[in-house]
Amino acid sequence: MLVSSGISTFPHLGDDLITRQVLDALARYLPDVVPTLLAHPTDAIAERFGCEVATSPAALSAAGNRLSEPGRRSRDLVTQARLMAKGDTPSDPMVAQILAPFAQANALVLAPGGGLASRYSADALMVCTVEALIARAFGLPVFIEGPSIGPIEMRRDHAALAQLLNDSARITVRDESSADAARRIGRAIAPEVVPDPATAAVERLGPQAEVAAEWLRARNVPPERAYAVISLRDGTRDARHLDTVRAAVEALPEHTAPIFLPHCADPNGIDDRRVVTEDPWAAAHLVVWDPSLGDPAAVGLVAGASVAIGTRFHLSVLAEAAGVPAVALVGDDYDRLRIRGLRRSTGVRVVELDRPEAATGAVADLLAGPSPEPGARWDPSRFAAALGAALPAAPKLA
Repeated sequence: MLVSSGISTFPHLGDDLITRQVLDALARYLPDVVPTLLAHPTDAIAERFGCEVATSPAALSAAGNRLSEPGRRSRDLVTQARLMAKGDTPSDPMVAQILAPFAQANALVLAPGGGLASRYSADALMVCTVEALIARAFGLPVFIEGPSIGPIEMRRDHAALAQLLNDSARITVRDESSADAARRIGRAIAPEVVPDPATAAVERLGPQAEVAAEWLRARNVPPERAYAVISLRDGTRDARHLDTVRAAVEALPEHTAPIFLPHCADPNGIDDRRVVTEDPWAAAHLVVWDPSLGDPAAVGLVAGASVAIGTRFHLSVLAEAAGVPAVALVGDDYDRLRIRGLRRSTGVRVVELDRPEAATGAVADLLAGPSPEPGARWDPSRFAAALGAALPAAPKLA
């Protein structure tokens, strides 16, 4: 089973949680299936997720830029895949190595999160499209699980997404607007709306909740003390709007501890912790979570909070699933589109990033109202059942 998700070369809380939940669903409900993650680069990916890893076709676009143009990438790789499916061997050893996992697989699962958008055209949308075309050349069913769709701003992206949707055996998306977009772009398809796959992590916290509680106690946040979880993105304009976050934090009840949860913590790349260290107010008031404690413990941290505040999409997704009030700060059309599926939740307020007064009001309103009911969570058994129905029966042991 090939699995392609939105993972990066560095840990990323939201995308990694999606990947872990898909892999966990396969392990729990389809134990005879051997999952293989498609990735590029592949360094440390196997250790990070505890499964087999194969090089994604995306690697060929980085090799001498030979296949950087999407149409040529599709033609070259798909042509070679069709020949290989008939028994021929590609003359290029690199192409043969890239295609070999597809020749041995029974299906391809695509779980790209927010990647089906023009913002991530080269890094995600085109990669998924090419992987799906290769899979279909080998006769493999393609399953799209739980992404959002859009914004799609270029004709090339629209055509690629139409191809991807029309070639898929099953499509689920994480909000109604994405389902509408899929129906407009695709051809007579029927997408199903499901919760974000990351929300399944809230269902099975177990001892990880105690890991978060122990970390909090060591920082003078015992169980009886309320705390808020705050997340912002490094490398964006988020840090220029810390006035909004400050206004929200100052609206919290006295003695509420503000905990900063970095979703990315790569010292050599995207590191959300820089948002805190580079601002005097944030450095003095926000206690930074330790990412080395792992993603499940981070989910436990969010699930135990009194409120969540920030721009990171999966902070609001996890909070809503755990019944924690959330203030989702948005700054552009991509943010607004992704958060649309949570707007109906009574426990989520969507606030523009440059409106401190609105953030203050949202915090006060949420904390004054009743505690929201936990939101719907992704059902791994339904995903596995749909996938299992398309797979050949496992061979019987002699």
